[in-house]
Amino acid sequence: MSKSLQDQLIAAGLVDKKRAAAIDREARKQKRQSRKQGKRAPQEDEAARRAREARAEKAAHDRELERKRQEKAERKALAAQVRQLVLTHRVDRRDAEIAHRFVHGGKVKQIYVNASQHRELAQGKLLVVRSAGKYDLVPPVAADKIRERDASAVIDAAAAAQGEDRQDGYEGFEVPDDLMW
Repeated sequence: MSKSLQDQLIAAGLVDKKRAAAIDREARKQKRQSRKQGKRAPQEDEAARRAREARAEKAAHDRELERKRQEKAERKALAAQVRQLVLTHRVDRRDAEIAHRFVHGGKVKQIYVNASQHRELAQGKLLVVRSAGKYDLVPPVAADKIRERDASAVIDAAAAAQGEDRQDGYEGFEVPDDLMW
């Protein structure tokens, strides 16, 4: 039978037994470590994968928070523009004595106006807008600019009146022409 390379080297006198045993121990030690690393490598890969997923989730969460902050800032800027437009274009109502009633949010609200403003409201030359919790009158040009920024700020009396007409409970019933009382 043939001898192993180690036995042949010892027999030839090129390596002594102590040195051969040390090399053998070192080889076994490296095998054990490589087996352990083989088992650890998937675990390290799993940990790295979980870390990557956590970083990706955090980045997505941060992007969502930034988007919400951006939307909030845009809404705030639009509200400031609406307030500025109302302050710039509102009609003075100092000597107002006539109560003008309108529907807003399903409730009847009122503001006081003078006679000429009341006529202009009826003709559509003035519109009611809400800004900062108060109602003011503005011309239609300014109302259009306000409507571009916030459609809910302009109270459209004509649309509210049409909405009331649509809610008529007797829509489907015809009234006979030859009804005798």
